[in-house]
Amino acid sequence: MKRTHLLLAWLAAFFLWGCQPEDPKATIVSRIKEASKLSTVEYVITKVVVGTQEKKFLKIVKLKNSVFLANTEATLKLGVDLSKLGPDDVEVNGTAVSITLPPVEVINFSYPAESFEVDEDYSNDNWFNSFTPENIDAFYEAAEIDIRQKVNYLPLRSSAESKTRLMVKGLLQTAGYQEIYIQFDTTAADLLYVPSGQVEDTQNN
Repeated sequence: MKRTHLLLAWLAAFFLWGCQPEDPKATIVSRIKEASKLSTVEYVITKVVVGTQEKKFLKIVKLKNSVFLANTEATLKLGVDLSKLGPDDVEVNGTAVSITLPPVEVINFSYPAESFEVDEDYSNDNWFNSFTPENIDAFYEAAEIDIRQKVNYLPLRSSAESKTRLMVKGLLQTAGYQEIYIQFDTTAADLLYVPSGQVEDTQNN
């Protein structure tokens, strides 16, 4: 009889424990992580590469400047790694919720050579002052550094944050939350790394 009562008591405790309401923080984190693939945005950045070269024949006669011009494209994919979201980033008070999301990061950056198109109408490669492959590679390298520098000052981060904020807010509204406050980690570094010691080439625009 005692053994029967003990078994019933254990089953009752197990049943009551299993019926406890879910931790709202854990539920929110789980739902947001499931939708993490939706929080990405892609940008295509066009870049006109211009290079000039000046030489003098026998250091006396100034030759006509050689000009190099090419149209290029860089592709930048931004997103928020929602897998980094944890219960400590969520505060719940009834139907109000405050969330601190991870910062926007660069998921992929590409500046493929396939996108480089030399503008033959404007390029002028003087025979006496011809560009070498090394010269042209240097123009493209300086252009990539310039893109990396400028990306950190464009409103791309805020655009990606807005898209992610709308997505997360929609998820929380369907879950019954009425007051939703969303912010992002403010300790984020620059979007794109710029090699130290590199100086922007003033001949590139």
